[in-house]
Amino acid sequence: DTTSIKNTITDFANAYNTMVKLVREQTAYNEDSKTGGTLQGDRTAVSLLNRLRSVIGGSSGATSAFTRLADVGLDPQRDGTLKVNAAKLDAAIGRLSDLKDFFSRDDVGTANDGFGTMLRQFADMTLGTDGSLSTKAVSLRTRIGTLDKRSAQLEDRLSATEGRLRAQYTRLDSNMA
Repeated sequence: DTTSIKNTITDFANAYNTMVKLVREQTAYNEDSKTGGTLQGDRTAVSLLNRLRSVIGGSSGATSAFTRLADVGLDPQRDGTLKVNAAKLDAAIGRLSDLKDFFSRDDVGTANDGFGTMLRQFADMTLGTDGSLSTKAVSLRTRIGTLDKRSAQLEDRLSATEGRLRAQYTRLDSNMA
C-alpha cells in the first residue's frame, strides 16, 4: 500500500516539523517584547534539538540505494525542518525493499542502522532512565522540592518575626498608655 507508506512518511515529517517549531518557539527570545520562551536559555532543550538535527542530517549505510533522508524525499531545510519532495518520495517508494532497509535495518548500533532505528535509539537515549530529559526532569523535581522547603522555612521565619514584632508593639502600646 504505497499510499499508506507515503502518508506515514509525510506524517513523520509533519510531526518532526511541529516538534522543531515548538522547541524553537520555547527557546526563543523575542527582542520586540523583551521576553523569552519558557525554555529560553535551557541548554538541555537546545542540545536536544541540535543532536536531533545531527541525526536527521546524517547518513546511513543501511542500503546503498539511499544514504540520507534527502535521497528518499525528506529534504532538511535551513530552519531545521524537513520538506517532503513528492517526486523523490515516489521514486523511493518504487524501491520498497531498499526503502524498508533505509528506515528499519538494525545492525545493533552500527553505521548500517536505518534512520528509524537511529531515531529510536536517539529517543531511548534521550528519554531513558539516564537520558538527558529524564535526568533534567529529576533535577528539576529535586530543585522544586528544595525551593518548597526553603519557602516553608521562610514562611516560618516571617511568622515568628511577625509574632515577635506584635508582642513588642503591644508592650510599647501598654507602656505608652
